[in-house]
Amino acid sequence: MNYGERLASWYFRLNGFIPMPDFVLHHLKSHRVMENERGNHDQRHADVDLLAVRFPHVFEEVGGQPKDWDRSLGALLDSTRPVGVIVEVKTSVTARPTLRRQRLRRSIQRIGLVDQATAHEAADFLHASQGDGLHPVFATPQAVVGTVLVCPQKRINQALLADYTHVIGLEDCLKFIRRRMKKYATEKEASRLMFPDELIQFLAWEAGLPE
Repeated sequence: MNYGERLASWYFRLNGFIPMPDFVLHHLKSHRVMENERGNHDQRHADVDLLAVRFPHVFEEVGGQPKDWDRSLGALLDSTRPVGVIVEVKTSVTARPTLRRQRLRRSIQRIGLVDQATAHEAADFLHASQGDGLHPVFATPQAVVGTVLVCPQKRINQALLADYTHVIGLEDCLKFIRRRMKKYATEKEASRLMFPDELIQFLAWEAGLPE
């Protein structure tokens, strides 16, 4: 993972999600499978930056209560159903990102909140909604699925807002993480070396420094 993907992963983890970074999309060699992708398939191996799931009753005594969440995630936090997100992370300001239908479908299947037929329906819906300004989530009585772009603030524009359920500034992810570390500085700094990532270890250490 690069630094942007690490920040995004910790941002979602600290908002109650269980993240899975770098989901590998193997090249599909089967002709039958390729035909079923309706002409919109990847020709090479690829990955999705981050998949994450969140369950409605998530709770931790330290940093895992309703007052701790980033309310800008809106319906992705307020849902009374399990939530799955497909996250794309960009650290540069070039090349507009897109989530193609096949990547959406295979990601939704891997998350596993809906059955196979519904995964195809969800991918069709989320892909077809790109660019129309609906900011969609795909919702069933059992689950909610959305797409998120994390990118530099200066990259965010109206066109991007129309392609994803949410667009979050990379800088906002960092600010949120720092606020969380500072809010629970005593606990986080003391446990910093237990975290499996040097970046979050540093941010926990930083939070314990005197003002």
